[in-house]
Amino acid sequence: MTGVQTCALPIFISDTVGIFQEVEQSKAGLIVPGNDAIKLSEAIIKLLDNEKLIKQMGENGRALSRKEFEFSEIADKMIKVFKIVLFDGKK
Repeated sequence: MTGVQTCALPIFISDTVGIFQEVEQSKAGLIVPGNDAIKLSEAIIKLLDNEKLIKQMGENGRALSRKEFEFSEIADKMIKVFKIVLFDGKK
């Protein structure tokens, strides 16, 4: 998902994947029902017919990717994990 987002491209994601809420909130792509080729083709056509939507979703995805994978964010998450593992969640 993030590889596409860093390229500023919209994504298609199934509603059966646990991260679809993040995509929905950020408006970085289209969510389609799992195992529904017709809905997927409709989503693809929707984007192909709307260049402005492609660009906006791509920009939203890039912003989300930068926020989620900024070095300071990753470092903070790693520190939290280390604290839990090493100190049983105590500071």
